[in-house]
Amino acid sequence: MTTKALHEIFTAKAGISPIARHSMSDMAGHFNALRQYGHDCSTVHELGVREIGSSWAFLMGLADRGNAMVTVSEDRRKLEMNPITALISIDHVHPDKFAGEGTLAEFQKHALENNVHHEFIESSSLDVNIENSHCIFFDTDHTYKQLSQELQLHGNKSLKYLLFHDTVGCAHEIIPAINEFLEEYPEWMVFDHTVEAQGITLLARMTVEQYNVMIEHQERSRSGEQFRPQYEDQNND
Repeated sequence: MTTKALHEIFTAKAGISPIARHSMSDMAGHFNALRQYGHDCSTVHELGVREIGSSWAFLMGLADRGNAMVTVSEDRRKLEMNPITALISIDHVHPDKFAGEGTLAEFQKHALENNVHHEFIESSSLDVNIENSHCIFFDTDHTYKQLSQELQLHGNKSLKYLLFHDTVGCAHEIIPAINEFLEEYPEWMVFDHTVEAQGITLLARMTVEQYNVMIEHQERSRSGEQFRPQYEDQNND
């Protein structure tokens, strides 16, 4: 269960709360989708952070899961709650330089309060090693060269999702890189694509059988029912 404070920040950033729309993120149009994708995962990596926008949506989704492992302390004098969900944010520029001093510290405080481990890595997305991810969010330089390199390095490190922002606004650069990846790795399929707010595209790692189930559930979604792909337990380690 998320804290009241995190819920209030999420609604403000998403533009849901009319009294706080001055705080709305430029990613607001995708906040509910990002929250849902985060909820489907236990570990999310985001490449490109800026002032911490999408991070709030992923944090909300991860916190929704309510996952914390309760263990006994070494002296057996207390019970400890250890997060088993994680958000790893990677950018070559520190978020405080975009949004002011204390931005990252505030975010990490809310992550801790909601039992989500958060780590910020100040580095190029091309100089990091990603392991054990369920979703990788690509939102860096939006060039063909950059995204192609990121996909070759990290694309198959995700067990479930690859998510791309600005697939409409920067389509001429991003779409060729995504299509080349799809051609090389047939285990990935386009699960969702929307044109709102510069566009966002989701690839899902799934079998043909799972794809057919997806089509069936897409029909149901027209009546408002949401669908989440189901995966083998081995992908949820």
